Amino acid sequence: MRKGQKHSAESIQRLRVSAAISAQKRKGIPRSQETKEKCRVGNLGKHVSAETRARIGASSRGRVSSPETRAKISRALTGRIFTQEHRDRISLVKSAQFSTLAWKPTKPEMLLYERLDHRRFRYTANLSASSLGLPISTDILCRKARVLILVDGCFYHECPQHGKGRFPDKPNKDAKKNIHATAQGWRVLRFWEHDILQPSNLDQIVVRISEVCRLK
Repeated sequence: MRKGQKHSAESIQRLRVSAAISAQKRKGIPRSQETKEKCRVGNLGKHVSAETRARIGASSRGRVSSPETRAKISRALTGRIFTQEHRDRISLVKSAQFSTLAWKPTKPEMLLYERLDHRRFRYTANLSASSLGLPISTDILCRKARVLILVDGCFYHECPQHGKGRFPDKPNKDAKKNIHATAQGWRVLRFWEHDILQPSNLDQIVVRISEVCRLK
């Protein structure tokens, strides 16, 4: 406290609580429920500036949370209901973050691109859902025939042979996206990455793509 500077009783109480919390942290003593409540009441109505948020985000980037911290977060979020507005806001933020990432094709995609190029097949690679006006992105687009071709990863899309059960809802979501695209006049072809990695299956997939696009 500066000499001659006066603080209200409320400010002095907040400073005392903050000093007590800092002392406990240095000694490794866990905070009591009463102290946590005082800290929560003292922080009510406080607004964090954009600069402070950016600084906190930069310091937290790349930090790995311990299993105990993850368990605490999971328990805190249990039973919490998010509104549709909140979900849409999260979706927009995630889309903006992913749009800044550099696109790099996977090995199965590269094999399929090379084989189609060898046949002089005309296509467009890697189109996002927003550019198509559909809730589905595509790895290969045959615009003239209105065919969407996707290379599904075995892990993320729950392949029946190699899926780990981490995304049980993914097959249903993919099916709904296929139905939506079909309703708008598109035909969707999906191929598993493990099939493309086998030369014999890759030849059959290329023939299948050629036949479907020529029939349109």
